[in-house]
Amino acid sequence: MVIYDLILYTLTMACPWYFYDLSSKWMVSKSKVAVYMLQTIVLIVVSYLSTALYGVLSYNGFPLFYLAMPFYIAFIMWWGAWGMVGVYAGSFIGSGLLFGLSFDQSLVYSAVYLIASLVPFLFYRGPLKNKGIDPFFRDLFYKKIESCLTNRKAAWVWFLTIDVLLANIIGATMGVGIVYSSVFQSQIILSWWIQWLVSDALATLLLLPPLTVILTDFMEKRGTINRGLLS
Repeated sequence: MVIYDLILYTLTMACPWYFYDLSSKWMVSKSKVAVYMLQTIVLIVVSYLSTALYGVLSYNGFPLFYLAMPFYIAFIMWWGAWGMVGVYAGSFIGSGLLFGLSFDQSLVYSAVYLIASLVPFLFYRGPLKNKGIDPFFRDLFYKKIESCLTNRKAAWVWFLTIDVLLANIIGATMGVGIVYSSVFQSQIILSWWIQWLVSDALATLLLLPPLTVILTDFMEKRGTINRGLLS
């Protein structure tokens, strides 16, 4: 197993995903600063629209689609710490203050989505990178990225496990536990937990892969994606 991992690690060194990690080097250009500012504005708008359309994207009062969640994961995956700032600001302002949550409630609500969206980043930029898994989910669709063969089955297993389930289970559990902590009826809490999980997971499943696959190559060519945590 050690030999297999070593071979795989050597092979992936030449693949595009090898260069994306959790390093903290600081080399920020003016163009990247503009991108960081723009992505924060975009996330505020997307967060606002996600909450504004919550009733429309529901069935019999059951929310089915929280539009912002795939954007949260994608933006952190692209821009690391700056994506985290954007996610926090976006959910704090767009889904919190602008919809009547108090300052304290907005702080907590934003923290829930920040932590949930950070989970895939830590996995994909960390251990999964050396297993040949692309952090931008292109291997869900492509058999080859540049000159590197992909493992589509493994990519789907990791995507469904980490992005669709784990991240959103953490978010739903934290969100319901904190936001509805004063409610003690177990049936009501379970119902809210299921709604939170389904609306975030479904949006992640349907929107995250096409969002990142369509935009990643465009941004890679322009050098606007962070190689590490800070730049």
